Amino acid sequence: MLVVGLPSNRRGPKTTASWSISTKMSIHRIFLPDLSLSIEAGSIIRIGGDEARHAARVKRLKVGESVAIHNGAGVVADGAVEDISPSSRAELAIQIGRIQEVPRFKTRLVLATAVPKGPHADLLVEQLSQLGVTIWIPLLTERSIVNPRLGKIEKWRRACIESLKQCGRAYLMEVKEPTPFEKAFLSIFANDDETMLLVADQNGGAFPSSPAHLDQIENAPFQRASSLAVFIGPEGGLTDEEMNLARNEYNARAVSLGRHTLRIETAAVAAAAIAGGVLQAQSVADQPY
Repeated sequence: MLVVGLPSNRRGPKTTASWSISTKMSIHRIFLPDLSLSIEAGSIIRIGGDEARHAARVKRLKVGESVAIHNGAGVVADGAVEDISPSSRAELAIQIGRIQEVPRFKTRLVLATAVPKGPHADLLVEQLSQLGVTIWIPLLTERSIVNPRLGKIEKWRRACIESLKQCGRAYLMEVKEPTPFEKAFLSIFANDDETMLLVADQNGGAFPSSPAHLDQIENAPFQRASSLAVFIGPEGGLTDEEMNLARNEYNARAVSLGRHTLRIETAAVAAAAIAGGVLQAQSVADQPY
């Protein structure tokens, strides 16, 4: 990205007070990691590479059309296409309108799940991203069948970028490398002591569906939690040893997603949808994450 124009006299605000940029389904979104709050409203930026080629050749954007630009780390801007390079090396010139930093929810949502087979895993990543999950940890358990390699992890990380552009979230979902069961607990607590842990188990209690319900969990008041982490095992289930480890060593609460046996991706999406609704209900600032 290259900033080539000086700010115009018509400057838009830099703010964290609202979230209205790029929420329309029809607007074209561009992923630009270099976007920062230091760019003045009214500036002209030039964008090349795959994002420009896709916008010009596939989406066939025209001069004057509106776009939204996301950096994947909370900074979002709207703008309008000023110029499209006619050469084979596509390049867009965009005038920046309003630019803002979107606040996160105060509680991040972490899902650690066993990895389903084949295309089910790709669908899982896309849906968790659309539902606002902060971090996804591919979980390795005693009964896991799939242990994805680095190439697959990189593919999923690219899919998160496409999902961000599709759904308009301000922050990229982070995809961790495959992690053994106990190390997943340790990695969460390494950066966050105030984590509420839930482990999906068909014989567990009801999955919490409100902040008040979460606050009823013994020794884990939700209002203090900076992370809500949900663990979901493989279709063969977690072993008794793994469940005992989660409960006794890490104070995890066993919760049920219903009386039926669910596929990994179904359980993960259900958990993310319910938990995401809880986080939105308790969020002081009603903002996407």
